[in-house]
Amino acid sequence: MNREALVEAVTTTSGLSREEVKVVLENLLNTISDELCKGGRVELRGFGVFSIQERRPRPARNPRSGETVWLEERRVASFKPAQKLKQRIQDHQA
Repeated sequence: MNREALVEAVTTTSGLSREEVKVVLENLLNTISDELCKGGRVELRGFGVFSIQERRPRPARNPRSGETVWLEERRVASFKPAQKLKQRIQDHQA
């Protein structure tokens, strides 16, 4: 599901207009992104936790040349699903 399909699904189930849903979705994503950029975390009970993880520098290998290169320290976004979401996914498997 992409952003447009998500907007359409929320519009159908909520009774809000398409433009209202787009604004809410955009603000939600911006708020989550801003909090992660500040190093914070966003916890949505029953859904999961968005957070930042620090990755230490490490050696890697260039697959084309086989040469060893060093990857720099970096921050990456991560998502850990809540137990309730995991259970819901298991219950809906075919």
